[in-house]
Amino acid sequence: MSKIAKTMKEAVRLSARPNDTFPELARCLADLYVQDPSFLPKFVTKSGMGKRKAYYLIELGQRLKGIGVSDARLRRVGWTKMQVCAGHLTRANVRDMLKQAEDTSAEGLKVIVRGECPRGKIHRVLLNFNSAEFRELKVAILANGGRPSSRGMAAKEAAIINIVRKAASAEPT
Repeated sequence: MSKIAKTMKEAVRLSARPNDTFPELARCLADLYVQDPSFLPKFVTKSGMGKRKAYYLIELGQRLKGIGVSDARLRRVGWTKMQVCAGHLTRANVRDMLKQAEDTSAEGLKVIVRGECPRGKIHRVLLNFNSAEFRELKVAILANGGRPSSRGMAAKEAAIINIVRKAASAEPT
């Protein structure tokens, strides 16, 4: 059995419990990717894992090489938070990044890695708008401190708070 075949077999075995084995699986997939980038469709088919998750794991595995963090600590942080951190991990910041991940929710960690300052406990609000209402909301957010980003709008929370504060100060007491 070739080295690639052995590594593929191990990756498929580890993928049966990805939340428990993600550090090992990430390194395994990163090794496979270096040996043969075309392995991914075969792995996705054999493991049943989504392609996107496999790519996140490859990126994490590449970042973990040579960083010297125990798998036990990575598992304590958890897959979700490590996924958020993966693109930002370096040898220089790994200790601080993991400490932030241990002390912060996944949503708070997303704020931190975007370079923004967390504002305490994060509360998520889901709002539904029709197209016309959303256009109005977007204009208001952009006029109050929000900015366009590749994923929609950035700093929208701060912009909405600015809108709320302006509305509250305009109300007669």
